[in-house]
Amino acid sequence: MGMKNEEIILKLQAIGVKMYKQQLHKIFINPFYCGLVSHGMLNGKVVEGVHEK
Repeated sequence: MGMKNEEIILKLQAIGVKMYKQQLHKIFINPFYCGLVSHGMLNGKVVEGVHEK
């Protein structure tokens, strides 16, 4: 949607969710939230998951 992180944090705070920029950044860089799976047992490979993105 093209929203800045600060705007997202303000919207979350408006509904009672406490979130910091660092926490939001960690969520955004986590491949799980993009529908991908990475695990040590995959020897560094990142694979498409079956979960919703």
